Amino acid sequence: TLTELILQLVKRGYKVLATADSNIAVDNLILNLCKYPELKIVRIGHPARVMEELEKFSIYAIFEKHELALQIKKEWEKVKNLIEKRDKYIKPVPKYRRGLSDEEILFFADKGKGYRGISGKIMKSMAKWIILNYEIDKKIQELKNKETYIFNEIILNADVVLSTNSMVQSELLKNFHFDVAVIDEGSQQVEPSTLIPIAKADKFYIAGDHKQLPPTIMSEEAKELEETLFEKLISKFPEFSGLLRIQYRMNEKIMNFPNKEFYNNQLLAAELVKTHTLEDLGVKNPKKFEKILDPKIPLAFFDTSEINAHEFQPEGSTSFENILEAELVIEIVKELCRMGVDKKDIGIITPYAAQVKLIKQLLSEANLKIEVNSVDGFQGREKEVIVISFVRSNEEGEMGFLKDLRRLNVAITRARRKLICIGDSKTLSSHPVYKKFIEYIKNYGIFEKAK
Repeated sequence: TLTELILQLVKRGYKVLATADSNIAVDNLILNLCKYPELKIVRIGHPARVMEELEKFSIYAIFEKHELALQIKKEWEKVKNLIEKRDKYIKPVPKYRRGLSDEEILFFADKGKGYRGISGKIMKSMAKWIILNYEIDKKIQELKNKETYIFNEIILNADVVLSTNSMVQSELLKNFHFDVAVIDEGSQQVEPSTLIPIAKADKFYIAGDHKQLPPTIMSEEAKELEETLFEKLISKFPEFSGLLRIQYRMNEKIMNFPNKEFYNNQLLAAELVKTHTLEDLGVKNPKKFEKILDPKIPLAFFDTSEINAHEFQPEGSTSFENILEAELVIEIVKELCRMGVDKKDIGIITPYAAQVKLIKQLLSEANLKIEVNSVDGFQGREKEVIVISFVRSNEEGEMGFLKDLRRLNVAITRARRKLICIGDSKTLSSHPVYKKFIEYIKNYGIFEKAK
């Protein structure tokens, strides 16, 4: 939807600044916008923080292809040579300079004289260093001016400039103002961050989902920042806000539970995704976990309540891990890969950092490159298949921060065609919403007990 909004704004002749709080969210915007080759887009930010496949949209990659770039590169080589030449002479540091100004050093060197105990030879050497240094400074400034000219030209020629909120303050955009700012992740960013792109445009649109995770605030003194500008604007100006009802990600059976539980049944699945499954991708049938991995079924829960898959808290840690669950995740992922699901289309989500670390270790041992992250780390993302490890498994029914239902909402709404949940149904059912979720899967998906 944001892609279509940006396209329509560009068609009307507006210069658009598109931002989000995280690099991942900005990259996701580019992934959609780059499907329209007529659109001139440029990404501001360090290339190392840009997805490899999107580096060609980085302002630095575009700069490298500019007709003047090769000439500038050669000029920088000349500067490097000048620096090497200069450094063969004596640098006029205080112990040699002895209070003399550059002009005085040049004067005495020209006369071939020493002064204040400085020999004529040292004086000449310092003078040569100064002359070369002036030349170097002048050339560096000229080259920086040329580079600035090219960067400005690239930005001026772009239809859409994309950046994280913080990078909007960079030197590259210092002298630019935009017709419209389009801001994604509005519900995940603190108010000061949102205000940065707003201040750079005449008009702004902001998108987000306040039913999902808020910004992470570590300091108790800053807790008031958890209420975002996005929420304040919806509350104060409801007439200017609207719900995007049609979603273009999830199979309807994945969507229906969060739709009822969190969105008052206001969401609709687009016809394009309503019934899509792994079967449409032409994958093979599973040889292991046949029911759970059935390509025709979009929703599955693998129950660990009868196999002693207990949670464990590493020493000195506040986080939790569950070894048996982690091993099941790896086996399921291996089988998905054997079925022909592309590794980049599989995502593993788990709420606890210790479990993320454990699964990453097991994936590495299995030589599998699969993305695994916390719920917070996956917000704003999507994959064809999502495997969730809920971790918590105890007699007391302790759930920890799983009780924050926004985490459940984020986790289950990352999947496009297949959602596989692994957890202890007894522990999870101690919470009424999780109990309803498990019942929903029993009715509309596959529920299987691990043996």
